[in-house]
Amino acid sequence: MDFRGWKLFAAAVCLHLVQGGYQSFGQISQVVVKKSSSPNKGTFVGMSDGGPIPVHTSVAGAAVSPLDLVKEYKDKFGIDDPDAQLMASNTRRDDLGWTHTNFQQIHHGVPVFGGVIKTHQNANGEFISANGHFLSVPSRVSSIPKITRAAAERIAANAMNDPTATAHESRLEVVDPAWYGNRPKGAHLAYFLRMADAPNTTVEGFFIDAHTGEILDRWNLVETAKNRQVHDAAFTDALPGPLTRSEGNPASGNIEVDRAYDYSGDMFDFYFRMFGRNSVNDAGLPLVLTVNSTAPTCPNAFWNGEQAVFCNALTIDDVVAHELTHGIVQFTADLIYLNQPGQLNESYADVFGELVDLFNGNGAFVGVVGPPWPVEASGPGLDTPNLLRTDECVGGTALKINSPANIAGLFTAGQAFFGPALSETGLTGNLARATPALGCSALTNGSQISGKIAVIDRGSCTFSVKVKNAQNVGAIGVLIVNNVPGGPPGLGGSDPTVTIPCASIDQTNGQAIIDELAQSHVVNATMKANGISGGVRWLVAEGSAPQNAFRDMWRPTCKAHPDRANHSFQTCDPNDNGGVHSGSGVPNHAFALVTDGGSFNGFNVIGIGAIKSAAVWYRALTIYLSASSDFQDAYAALNQAANDLVGSTPLDPRTGLPSSSAFSAQDALQVDLTLQAVEMNTQGLCGAVTPVLDSNPPVLCGSQMTIFSDDFEHGTNGWTVSNTNPPFPFNWTQVTNLPDGHPGIAWFIADPDTGDCVTDIEAAVHFLTSPTISIPAGADPPIVTFTHYVATEAPYDGGNLRISVNGAAFALIPGSAFSYNQYNATLTIDNSDDPLAGQEAFTGFGGTWGTSVIDLTGIAGAGDLIRIQFEFGKDGCGGLLGWFVSDFKIFSCVPAGNGDFDANGHVEMRDFAAMQNCFNASTSNSPECAPGELNGDQLIDLADHALFVGRLNGP
Repeated sequence: MDFRGWKLFAAAVCLHLVQGGYQSFGQISQVVVKKSSSPNKGTFVGMSDGGPIPVHTSVAGAAVSPLDLVKEYKDKFGIDDPDAQLMASNTRRDDLGWTHTNFQQIHHGVPVFGGVIKTHQNANGEFISANGHFLSVPSRVSSIPKITRAAAERIAANAMNDPTATAHESRLEVVDPAWYGNRPKGAHLAYFLRMADAPNTTVEGFFIDAHTGEILDRWNLVETAKNRQVHDAAFTDALPGPLTRSEGNPASGNIEVDRAYDYSGDMFDFYFRMFGRNSVNDAGLPLVLTVNSTAPTCPNAFWNGEQAVFCNALTIDDVVAHELTHGIVQFTADLIYLNQPGQLNESYADVFGELVDLFNGNGAFVGVVGPPWPVEASGPGLDTPNLLRTDECVGGTALKINSPANIAGLFTAGQAFFGPALSETGLTGNLARATPALGCSALTNGSQISGKIAVIDRGSCTFSVKVKNAQNVGAIGVLIVNNVPGGPPGLGGSDPTVTIPCASIDQTNGQAIIDELAQSHVVNATMKANGISGGVRWLVAEGSAPQNAFRDMWRPTCKAHPDRANHSFQTCDPNDNGGVHSGSGVPNHAFALVTDGGSFNGFNVIGIGAIKSAAVWYRALTIYLSASSDFQDAYAALNQAANDLVGSTPLDPRTGLPSSSAFSAQDALQVDLTLQAVEMNTQGLCGAVTPVLDSNPPVLCGSQMTIFSDDFEHGTNGWTVSNTNPPFPFNWTQVTNLPDGHPGIAWFIADPDTGDCVTDIEAAVHFLTSPTISIPAGADPPIVTFTHYVATEAPYDGGNLRISVNGAAFALIPGSAFSYNQYNATLTIDNSDDPLAGQEAFTGFGGTWGTSVIDLTGIAGAGDLIRIQFEFGKDGCGGLLGWFVSDFKIFSCVPAGNGDFDANGHVEMRDFAAMQNCFNASTSNSPECAPGELNGDQLIDLADHALFVGRLNGP
């Protein structure tokens, strides 16, 4: 072959790469068009190999735009004039970093129903595909209506036999029912109407011909989606108990059943009207509720993954919506119910429970008259008076330090259940330190205590004894200082001879008081009862009585919950899954603050209102958050969601129509300020989670010889599963819908929260074993890589890898063999019956997917037959999520080639024949071509040929 001619051919191929989407030498990827039922009209355009679609720009040097793609392939979709027939409607970026742009088909300025073209760009900005439908609309179809919108609405209302029915949505469209599967009627200009009766129990969709008034189509919008099933356990722990009222049935007369039915309907309607969400799973899952149950430790309620369960008298509107929102969290981000992720989970339930509470009582906007909520028969919850909150708590007890200024403020206090009750005016006086500080014996400094409020430490004896000892020396009241972190303790006890009031304070603020007294500073304070007349806004479960509310979102410290991420009340209580019910106060406070506005922690926030804040929180939950997201993750997610929403107009949950105000950049700024105010941009307490895996990719050799590879996308491929037969045995399985949006299929072993470690001991090992793999000659050392995600109960449950060489027994692959992402801990032997206890393993949760790399030097080599086994050990009780494994590979590094195929010390033309025979070959599959792999991309291609020419040093 004439070498000069080869270089000319190479240049021609390179030119084709630029202009025609060249993928590999000898095989050119082709544009693929999938057709619809309409002749010559495509519904999908892509490349045969799934690679980037070649696109030209209309302006030299300009970046390729989605419209450029549509214009280049307009004939494939049957589009004549994209500029006149399409209008960009929205662009969104998904969790894989892909960008999706939608173009709405228009006919003389009117949207064409179902006419949408979508373009899809990968994370590198390359266009991978376009799809959609461009529908045939004859030019004779007029875009000017002959009947009014009001007339069309009257036609629809009459068809519903309800003249009072109104349109909650109305717009002009060009439509033919055939486009969505009904009988063809030809393209018509029509009004699309979403009609609802006055109580909003019947909602129907209509297409009304805008020229003739004919009803082109009509369908039910709600009743087939909403499916409530309320059961009455009748004061037993039966779940779900007898079905008492199902969707569409009249009221049962059982107040708990009917409230559960009505308030679950409010919750459904809120999500449906504002977000278009169809039940908790967005696919019409029945809402199953059990009332009058003793399954919880009453008074309480819970969501068990399938239904919501309530003790008697807890079918309160915000509690019902709270429990069902746990279901929505489950089907979206699926936040782990532990530590900060669990606190976010609990907060999301509080937030949307309170939103339903505010909206169904027409109290979402203080002093604003707007469209009323379509109230259910049970009526709204306790939503009035709905006033903007002050710094005062609602109900309970407070301590106001009046002086000195450096510790002055209003603080949550614990109340005593003995002695006289505090009034809202309260008891004011100077404070004095008791001696002895515990106050369990007669006080020896009576002259200093008399006429003052005695400050006494918690511990050693009952509260009533401490108070009585202070009373005996003339104290007018007692303040108990907590001796452990967290909120102020409640003060139980009984002594009818106690005649002075008592309250308690948390350890941090109590110590500040003690420090001031130690310096002989005068400390003046007021112990008082909080009023209950200031409104119930932002109280959770206030339906029975405001003072009995579970949480206070506006001022979480009123319930001894933290209002910022580093507050001393953020105790991460292990008895509460790391403080899920207290730490939720931090994001709860953020939501209340950004909604209503206010000053906190040095930040001034302008409230954006309940509709906008709800839109931000929902988008963050459904798009950006994942199972292990903590406060810092939520800080990024909520800010991104807010930025996404700029320029959009969220829907009003009262009507399902666009609200009165578009989301602005100023609104997004308030979200950021709020999150900083509550310190969600910091690690905070309960946030010190060390990632199990480094998510950055490892550095691997450029040229590899693949020995074995399985991405698990094509079945089990010889992998086998087994277990050591616990009482309820289960195995590794292949699953999709992976955490953090990871693509594809993975092997998964669950770490369920089962067993009690006493009578039901679920301790076992679960094995995933590879087929036999032969290590070929020249493959030293073999290297193993796999990508995985770990979320297990640390340090009890976890997994590691074992290897069998040439049929020998399986042995643990030690952590020292890992060159990247090795085992992160040793499974505990304390109080553990995990068969793997004491072994190195992957355990715990935190972070995301990562790739581990194992060097088998000294373990296995060329000529060996090996099997790799993933083993997961579980102790007798408890659990979390499990272990996911994907993209398993064994390879060896191929040294960089030098072009000397015959190894005679020269790169000669005689080596050229071997080079040509290897052209377009992958060195991973053809190790004999390795001498020609000169640029490290594992493919013998034109770049290698050019380098080969530069190395010629022989005839």
